[in-house]
Amino acid sequence: MEQDWGRLGRAVREAREAAGLSQVELAELAGLSRSAVQSIERGRAFGAPQLSHRSVAQVLGWTPDSIALVLAGGEPARSTPSAMAYQPTVSVATSSETESVDGLLDDLTERVRTALLGGTVADADAIGLGDEPDDGEVVLIWKRGQRPDATPEQLRADLKKWARLQRVAREILADDTPSA
Repeated sequence: MEQDWGRLGRAVREAREAAGLSQVELAELAGLSRSAVQSIERGRAFGAPQLSHRSVAQVLGWTPDSIALVLAGGEPARSTPSAMAYQPTVSVATSSETESVDGLLDDLTERVRTALLGGTVADADAIGLGDEPDDGEVVLIWKRGQRPDATPEQLRADLKKWARLQRVAREILADDTPSA
């Protein structure tokens, strides 16, 4: 099947401009360089969609299958009508998974437990503490506020804060300097 990378680039540019974002802002929100966004918008061909494409699609509020849709000649589908944020898919947990989650919740403070159980998860990230899987991870969870009247500017500001938090957390965790 022929993939139209130029079409994808135009769709990304149009969505970015409609959201009022510069290339630099989109790059920051997606955790990419400006040149990566420019490359996508220019329609640079790849063998298959890359993580950079998925990151940009997520920031623009597209569904996970939107990249393939656009490459095949279709239109991107929005996750939500107005928000530029990732909408997680819902899965049904098995009873053993539910027991494991309940046990985890029991180990948390009341404040954290209340925050986790209320609101909507906008995004989450797990950052490794070292090079080995057994070194552990730091889990960041962004819970979207309950502001139904949030403006696109407020949503963009929230996304910028989230992207900055992720970037700073990765920098801190990558720093091998012993703390005093």
